Amino acid sequence: MAGRKPKQIRRSLTINRAPVLTLWEAVVAERLGFNRKEALTLGRAVAGLNAYSKGVRRGLFQPAPREVREMDAKQAFVAGRKRI
Repeated sequence: MAGRKPKQIRRSLTINRAPVLTLWEAVVAERLGFNRKEALTLGRAVAGLNAYSKGVRRGLFQPAPREVREMDAKQAFVAGRKRI
């Protein structure tokens, strides 16, 4: 027993990066002068875009065709104007 090493236990921790990135971006946006709600919205947008781009790089998502992106942008613009 004198020459035996104790058995090492490997432990790992998995962290969901999206909430961490969202909060980090919110802090940055607040320091740039945005209010808390705007900062959190910007943080969520950045985290979502980051996740999407990573999914595209890994082949999990296919980028939308140009026509679909343009149609979505027009619908978002119209929806945004209705809220005002």
